[in-house]
Amino acid sequence: MSTSSQKPESSGAWALLVNADGSDEWLEQCNAALIEVQQTTRTRTLREAIEALRAEYLTDDTGTPEDAAYNNAISDAIAVIDALRTGGAR
Repeated sequence: MSTSSQKPESSGAWALLVNADGSDEWLEQCNAALIEVQQTTRTRTLREAIEALRAEYLTDDTGTPEDAAYNNAISDAIAVIDALRTGGAR
């Protein structure tokens, strides 16, 4: 099942992941796990960023154009981050 064209080094993490016969099945499994962890971490981080932004909304209605623009900017930032999180338009 080896798809790697790289030669394993005699020491280091790569050598620990390559089987004695030179196949890199473990390496491929680790790579798949790493991709899954990266995707989960990205989704969680973007979700946390959205929650942090929601906490920044101004709640006192002053009626000033500046405050309205600020809240609109928060909404825009949330929309962009949510699009990144869900794979929507960028």
